[in-house]
Amino acid sequence: MTDLTICVICPGFHAPNLTDRAIACLDLPVTIRTIVIPTDQIVPCDPVCIANYIERHLLRSGVIPEQLAPIKLNFLGFSAGTIGALGAAWLWRDRAQLGAIILCDGWGVPILPVWDWFAGRQPPTTAPTIYRVSHDRWTHDTWSRMGITTPSFVADPEVEHLTLWRDLDRVRGYSINIAGQLIAPLSAKDYIRQCLGCDETPANQ
Repeated sequence: MTDLTICVICPGFHAPNLTDRAIACLDLPVTIRTIVIPTDQIVPCDPVCIANYIERHLLRSGVIPEQLAPIKLNFLGFSAGTIGALGAAWLWRDRAQLGAIILCDGWGVPILPVWDWFAGRQPPTTAPTIYRVSHDRWTHDTWSRMGITTPSFVADPEVEHLTLWRDLDRVRGYSINIAGQLIAPLSAKDYIRQCLGCDETPANQ
């Protein structure tokens, strides 16, 4: 079996059409499969149910448990879905290679305890990179005080919370490195694509 790269998309408590729009905006390449968590069936902040849904989805796709190791899992969470994304990634830590964990507007979600676990149990070359995407500077700054500093994107000018998810291609801002330095102006869409390895420029540089 060839290796698989998957992006698990964990929406929040909002209309499903916003997620449809976000996926269309991202326009991910065919080399990255998507698993969209159905929030009409699963609470976005329930990592156990999300982790189980991922396994059921893979089994329905013909991926048997013995073949899970070649899979690279990326997670993209929005709002309440950031809780589910981060927790599900933690639950899958020994079953698949973890890539990017992208948390969009997950204000208040504590990153530090999970990151300590990842960093302590996985080699630096395979430990996942956690990225944050914020709809305004206040969210970014206050969120940073709740955990480690991560590569980030901040919308500038600021936008509404739901606008960030709905209009990833239109929301402009800056990438910020772990030292807190503004790196480059770009759209939220381009930043997330960089995090997922779709584009050449690494988002954490």
